[in-house]
This record gives sequence, C-alpha cells and structure tokens, in this order.
Amino acid sequence: TLQMSLIIIGNYGGYSIKEYCKIFWVGLMDGDGSIQVNHWNKKYLQFRFVIKLKNTLANKNMLIFLAKNIGGNVRIISNEKFVIWVENDIEKIIIYEISNIYPPLTSRKYYQLLLKKKFINNTKDIDNYFNERNNKYSVHPFIQSSSYPHYYGTWLSGFIEAEGCFSIRANNNHSFSIEQNDDKFLLIYIKEYFCIQSQVNQRKNTNFFVLETYRKSTFVNINNHFSKFPLLGEKKISYLRFIDLTSM
Repeated sequence: TLQMSLIIIGNYGGYSIKEYCKIFWVGLMDGDGSIQVNHWNKKYLQFRFVIKLKNTLANKNMLIFLAKNIGGNVRIISNEKFVIWVENDIEKIIIYEISNIYPPLTSRKYYQLLLKKKFINNTKDIDNYFNERNNKYSVHPFIQSSSYPHYYGTWLSGFIEAEGCFSIRANNNHSFSIEQNDDKFLLIYIKEYFCIQSQVNQRKNTNFFVLETYRKSTFVNINNHFSKFPLLGEKKISYLRFIDLTSM
C-alpha cells in the first residue's frame, strides 16, 4: 500500500533497517514516549515502555514496523483515538539494550531510564524506589552532551516524527517548527544542525522553548536530511506535502 511504501523508501542513513528502527525509536520515545515504573499495591514494581500517538493509518503502520524490528505490541485505545506501542516484559532485553547503546537525549527520559535501571532487578524495593523517585533530580543531575552523538541524524528524525511541525499557510508563509519543555540545548542542536538563522525563543514565565524557521534555504537542508534519514509515520505525510509546496 501507499502507506507502507512511505515507510520503506529511504536509505536509512547507511544503517540496516533493524538498526535504523532502534535509533529512530529512541528519538520517538524522547518525544512521545514514556518509560514507566509503576507499583502494584505497593508490593512490587512494574516496568513498561510506551509510545502513544494519534490513531492514523500511517502512525499505526509505523509502530507495527518498529514492533517487527525491535519487539513490543501495538494496539488501538480510547475509542480508537490513539494507537500505542507497548513493551512491558522486562525479559525482552532488546529494548533495554537499545537504550544503553543509544541513550535518550532528553532530561525527562534520562531520569525515567535511570529509575528503570536501578530497580529492574530489585522489583520489591518499594520504599527505596519512592525515595529515589522523589529525589531523582537532586541526587542524579542531568549533564547535557557537549556534542552530537554519532547516532544523532537518525535520532533527530524520530524526534521530529514526535515533536516537529510542518505548517502550511494560505499566504504561503510556510514554516517548520519544533517545541520543547526544558532542554533548550536540544533546540540549539537542531538550529545548528539545519543552519537555522532564527533564535530559540522562550515562552514568557515558562520553561517552554520554540524554534521556527520560514527560510527556503533551510527547507533545502531539512529535505537533504530526510532523504537520508526518513520519517516513518504521519509526520512523513505532512512533510511530503510541505516540501512539495516549498520547493515550487
């Protein structure tokens, strides 16, 4: 089908399809996923990885594609409004290994993964878990990377699949934007990577940051990136419409 063909087109940045899926998944998790550590009646801990997206055919096919390559299950929830990918079997260590080889870049996922690593083999240490959860930001400060990791290109496509926005306007003032709570440095990375001239702006009285560009020269850089590191879901459809209009 057209939807599945949107997934398989691309050279995957020189990676095998399976390896590309691993890194793309990390970027998608950084944007739209959660690493959950829950407790059952305060008796033992339960772990799971979750990605929750708007239920569209493209998003569903993307999550099925990822599940075939890295594991997990895909299902429709909330009266068919959302599609989720879930892995809650801690014995499926491929997911755990992926996050070790290709660590998430957002501070939020850093702390979620930190808790999972600490208690994955000690699921009955409930009291210590609550203490760690409440003090994780002060006890384990997040240190941002000073440079792009080697897997950044693929990670970025997964992250944009989750957080990027391709805006098409009637006045032809089209734009690409991306927003982030905290972690301003990630938007600075994206600004530098795509040679975006706009500044990263902070919403007043918040830790919410926005990067937006209207320049066609930047759109060329973005197009070059996605020709090498393709999007895989609904965002690819909006991107293809966007690039078709902005390249005219």
